[in-house]
Amino acid sequence: MKKLLPLFLTVFVPFITFAQEDSVSIGAGYVSQSYYSFSNGIVKTSTSDWDLAFGIGGFNVDVRTNDGHKVALYLYPNGDTSSWNTIDTTGLSTWTPRRNNENDWSETVMSTGSNHPDYGWGIYNNVSHNVEGDSIYIIKTKAGDFKKFVITGMMAMTQSWDFKYANLDGSDEVSGSIVKTNYTGKNFVYYSIDHDSTMDLEPMATDWDILFSRYTARYPVGGYYNVAGIQTNKFRTTGEAKDVDVDNVDWTTLNYVDSIGEIGWDWKTFNNTTFMYDISDSLTYFVADTNNNVWQITLTGFDYTIAQFNFNKKRVEGVSVQDLNTPLTGINVYPNPATDVLNISIENEALNTVNVSIFSITGSQVYQLNRNVSGVNNLEISVADWQSGVYFVRIENGGKTAIQKLIVQ
Repeated sequence: MKKLLPLFLTVFVPFITFAQEDSVSIGAGYVSQSYYSFSNGIVKTSTSDWDLAFGIGGFNVDVRTNDGHKVALYLYPNGDTSSWNTIDTTGLSTWTPRRNNENDWSETVMSTGSNHPDYGWGIYNNVSHNVEGDSIYIIKTKAGDFKKFVITGMMAMTQSWDFKYANLDGSDEVSGSIVKTNYTGKNFVYYSIDHDSTMDLEPMATDWDILFSRYTARYPVGGYYNVAGIQTNKFRTTGEAKDVDVDNVDWTTLNYVDSIGEIGWDWKTFNNTTFMYDISDSLTYFVADTNNNVWQITLTGFDYTIAQFNFNKKRVEGVSVQDLNTPLTGINVYPNPATDVLNISIENEALNTVNVSIFSITGSQVYQLNRNVSGVNNLEISVADWQSGVYFVRIENGGKTAIQKLIVQ
């Protein structure tokens, strides 16, 4: 888990706001999942009645299960996809179910992150550029039915997930396909095997910061359990402050990490005497979002009867309108969003030293250049290999500084 510092510590101006009380309920029986924006509150609450989540965007190979709602996935140990018609599930009760990583969206029951060309469920084909499925899985759906399941491929030409599933005896086979481009701008699209249907459950990825839901987590004493918790969206970083006065925390000294489960579930402890959850009053978190803000969130209560999270939130750091996207005379940054090449055009009448720095949303510097410039100059910066997401371009020229948000797709 990488330690990070938010970019805001060096380039943004602070201001103070007062804490606001808020709450989010995902319903008795954890029937919902709720996407939340620190700036705007609840963005979308949707059903938790799904089995699989397929990654969207480019070469996203991530497939997750709804493990917090009893969906279980097993890798078939007795053969590859050529065994589709002859599977033998004898001893299934002794097989070990696979788990999503509670701290990483890309480490899932099927996918292994970026272990090219083997992505866990399939192998990349250098000729077709498809990822071709090579593994059979047995899945227990949310409704408790057992099916055999295979991803036949993630197709480059059609930008689609293609898969099939059937009863264990081969009956009632269903072929499915999900076109990624129908859900551009989202992290996942969902599928219910129980209902044979694709489900569009998420808001746009840029519109939310944290997710309230039920998922599976590993307890420190061992074993996996279903928990109600909070996971952060992609491109956010979180710092945890323990044993502190939550109203007086030097948030700039914390370690900010890109773990999606840094807030997680273990801020609450079940009290076997009161049959309620105890919440630490000396624990708080700080989340750096993609809109140039750092937010403090302090959990204050959890009502398990309706799965309601109670918390206080406060913005502790932001950027002034004057500092962000303020153009400097003679400088143009384009295109934005950028895909392959970013151009920075600089025009100075007199000789000036220009400093260009580009930072990722996590605060890591990914590019830096100092150059004496007179007349017209154009910088071409290749961003083809950069991770998709939010960056900040900081340009100093002639004693003035401007910061511009950059999106790399």
